[in-house]
Amino acid sequence: MKAVVKRPVRAMLLVGDAFLVALSYYIAFALRADTIPLVDNDSKLFWTTMPALVFIRVAVRILFGVYRISFRHFCVRDAMLLTLSTLFSSCVFVVLLLATQRHDFPKQVLIIDWLIILFLTASVRLSYRVVVDERPASLRSSSNGALRRILIVGAGVRGV
Repeated sequence: MKAVVKRPVRAMLLVGDAFLVALSYYIAFALRADTIPLVDNDSKLFWTTMPALVFIRVAVRILFGVYRISFRHFCVRDAMLLTLSTLFSSCVFVVLLLATQRHDFPKQVLIIDWLIILFLTASVRLSYRVVVDERPASLRSSSNGALRRILIVGAGVRGV
């Protein structure tokens, strides 16, 4: 937790993820109920369970080390870690629902929410690589307009 608080970018990512969790949960309820805004029972169920889900998802991601992943180096291994942490947090949330005897909770919301939150969080992390690392060479050139060539010694296959 100290590593997350010490770095403001990680803290902002944590807050952003909390927002995305709440948003995806709301979208999942709205898709299931086929109505916006949520009405009566769905609205009550959303507002009573949403804080717990946000806390569980963020806590599990901290435990899994998701916030130590660099945007610049986000890769398939990091996507798998994100997927596992999302799956584990969903399982913890289901256990919490069963422990509190919330048998009226719609199961479709869990599946829809898992898919949406996984898409949203992975796309946020991948967007950095798409926007910054894959920009045209004319935007990456030095101040005089010429590209700077470098040689990486000892990089092996990864340097090619």
